[in-house]
Amino acid sequence: MKLKSLLDRDFINPRAKVSTKDEAIDLVLKQFFHGYKFKKSQAEIKQAILEREALGGTLLENGMAIPHARLDGFNDLLIGIVIPEQPIIDEDGSEINSLVIFLTTKAGSTIYLQTLASFARLAMDAEKFASFLASSTPADVISSLDGFYVEKGMTVGDIMSDNLFTIRKEETLKDLADLFYKHRISYVPVVDGQDRLIGEVSMSDLLKVGIPNYAVMIGNLDFLSHFEPFEELLNNEDKIPVGSIMRKVTQSMRLDTSLIEAALILTKYDRRHLPVVKDGKILGVVSYMDLLSKVLRA
Repeated sequence: MKLKSLLDRDFINPRAKVSTKDEAIDLVLKQFFHGYKFKKSQAEIKQAILEREALGGTLLENGMAIPHARLDGFNDLLIGIVIPEQPIIDEDGSEINSLVIFLTTKAGSTIYLQTLASFARLAMDAEKFASFLASSTPADVISSLDGFYVEKGMTVGDIMSDNLFTIRKEETLKDLADLFYKHRISYVPVVDGQDRLIGEVSMSDLLKVGIPNYAVMIGNLDFLSHFEPFEELLNNEDKIPVGSIMRKVTQSMRLDTSLIEAALILTKYDRRHLPVVKDGKILGVVSYMDLLSKVLRA
């Protein structure tokens, strides 16, 4: 199904004269209510959108915001698009260059998640996204979406993080700790000189280096000073190679792995992260938080 087939020109607003996200939401809701009958008032639906935004709005890296709400007693999918004349500076200082506003069923339909993934792919395609932002009419917006399809089923490739940070086995635990700290991550794939995946390491693996073996048996370190176990780690972190603590990769996923299979693997093996691999090379990482933020709370 073509993405543009789900759009109504009456709900598309290029070069919109809005200066806040609130104004953009009001603009689209007014259009929705002009062409559609709801069981809830416009104020109630806006409140549902704002409550979802308060949980942590969806803002893609390229500046596309996706305000949305899942409504009781609503069994449809409505999509409104706003491209402001000038980028909107949100309350947290982030820049919004476009908004795609969704209303969908409370349970969240498959078609909604697939459509969301299609807009995410648009935002990652620099050339197409530039054309989308440059649109001056609803027809231009629709034309800019040529080549984008709503796939039959979402896969790991739709939700994985491809902003990869990797490490080599000969690098040190200091390098690893710096990587964790700088990028606020807790899992790193280990690759060789040809970028082939050869292992994985987590924050838990790093912390275990600072805990004496006997602590596992004793289960209580109250007799030690608070930082005594980690002093050895801190003193030797620039000497210990990552290869000495990395684990063999026993579970991985493909780009076309279904989301339900990904959820099953994550829960069955009590994993927080899994590498996505093709021909021995890592393409991305999918985490339990990806499933939460991009599916359960998308």
